[in-house]
Amino acid sequence: MVILSADIGGTKTLLQLCDIGNHQLNIIYQQRLISGEYKSFDQALDVFLQGQPKPQIACLAVAGPVATEDEKQSVQVTNLPWQINNLELAAQFDIPVVKIINDFKAIGYGIEVLNKDDILVLQEGQAQAGTRRAIIGAGTGLGEALLVYQQNRYEVYGMEGGHADYAPVLDIEFKLASYLRKEHPRISCEKVLSGQGIVNIYHFLEQQHPELVDPELNSKLTTSNPVAISRAAQKDNQSLAAQAMTLFTTIYGSQAGNLALTTLPYDGLYIGGGIAAKNVSFMQSPAFLTAFSNKSPMQKLLKKIPVKLILNQQAGLLGARQLAYRLSKK
Repeated sequence: MVILSADIGGTKTLLQLCDIGNHQLNIIYQQRLISGEYKSFDQALDVFLQGQPKPQIACLAVAGPVATEDEKQSVQVTNLPWQINNLELAAQFDIPVVKIINDFKAIGYGIEVLNKDDILVLQEGQAQAGTRRAIIGAGTGLGEALLVYQQNRYEVYGMEGGHADYAPVLDIEFKLASYLRKEHPRISCEKVLSGQGIVNIYHFLEQQHPELVDPELNSKLTTSNPVAISRAAQKDNQSLAAQAMTLFTTIYGSQAGNLALTTLPYDGLYIGGGIAAKNVSFMQSPAFLTAFSNKSPMQKLLKKIPVKLILNQQAGLLGARQLAYRLSKK
């Protein structure tokens, strides 16, 4: 049996075909496509499948909220004009089973197939196997998910915590919130915990410390691209960019702690998303874990929760493949 898995995002789309034989997954073909070069996902999929065996099961991890009505699943891809419908794809490509899940939910399924080298432990904690897990991850937006152990395996439940209200803690954060409210009547968590959030924080700090502004860095900034900031921060830990990344990391740790208190993931709180994996030195700094556990009177409880950073950038694709594999066994 051939299964198709995909991780579909606004920037790139990862596609993979696998053959299931003797309870093993053998990769037949995989490809990385630039999403913006295609008018629709079905056009991208048609290119990918040229000359390849027809899959019997497909699982698509998509950046965007998935609407479900009976057997029908549909999604508008975030930051792309792509609309994907599972029943239409099944009919167009003659694939008997097509499943669509949110990309962050896919990361949850991917955890169980990650290797030891794919994970960096930030806090050992006291893991309790078979209890809940949770995931938080900043990227284009802020994703959160809950994993519940059922029938000898974890099932993943998507959440929309990234759209919850941002809760400032430090004095500098209240100033940041006041700055953001000039343009945003309501400040959600992902206004500060996302790629755009890093840019927002940097521009706020420009106003606080104009003497530290780097004209060369500013010339490289785009509205939604934080890469120039993180690179500048890694080169000079005294720069305004480094201050921005440290504040971002502090806020990240605080929100991760909020999620931990809400869900009590005694089998681990996992950090996904591209930003953390590309800024490991900041995630390993005291700023993150200090903010994570600074929740009196619950510090001792939070220090018992394992905190782990997902390093594998293909965790979403692996999760889609894992769910497709599960579906093949039904």
